[in-house]
Amino acid sequence: RVNELSEENLGCPYCGETISILVDHSEDEQEYDEDCQVCCRPNIFNVFIDTAGDAAVGARCENAEPPDRPARPTTIQRADA
Repeated sequence: RVNELSEENLGCPYCGETISILVDHSEDEQEYDEDCQVCCRPNIFNVFIDTAGDAAVGARCENAEPPDRPARPTTIQRADA
């Protein structure tokens, strides 16, 4: 696969503003962090490159669960247990 960069636009999960990131198409799955260009809060980007070479990019807050892993269930412990 040819090393290719593309510019992708998506919304910041904190402030909602559109931000641009460069995506490297040389790896099928990537995760990295970068601060929002508007509010300066940390975003975690998940990048998936499909077999056609198209990028799917998602942004999440720093403390959020990755999209391919379900959120941990909440356990409530009863006082009389």
